[in-house]
Amino acid sequence: MNDYSESAQMFATKLIAAEHPHKVLREELPCTPLELLVALHGEVRQTMLSDIPYAQRAAERAQLVATIFPSSLHQAQAHWSQGSAMLYVPSYAGALAHYDAALECYLHACQEYAPRVPERDIRPGNRSRGIV
Repeated sequence: MNDYSESAQMFATKLIAAEHPHKVLREELPCTPLELLVALHGEVRQTMLSDIPYAQRAAERAQLVATIFPSSLHQAQAHWSQGSAMLYVPSYAGALAHYDAALECYLHACQEYAPRVPERDIRPGNRSRGIV
């Protein structure tokens, strides 16, 4: 793990634990918002089977980050995290709705970045560029 992703991970952990996450997000971010979203999604993935409330809190924080730092790519990542956090509740319909929203936001991000490709790819099966 490089220093940058470690910084994002430490900040994600602090944000998830915060009673007032808005206050934490007013601090200077030690990483880009997208790196923070990736770290939050990592927390969701690691805990979505063992600690559902924690995973859901991490996903809520991801949505907050995407709201404060708006972009289609940030929204896509936040929806992907939310879908993952509720998949094992089980709320399959809710999870699928978030996955559909993530893919729609990612499509908009691709249009915004064209002809370049967004730096993260949230679509399933694209592990080399993003997270699943």
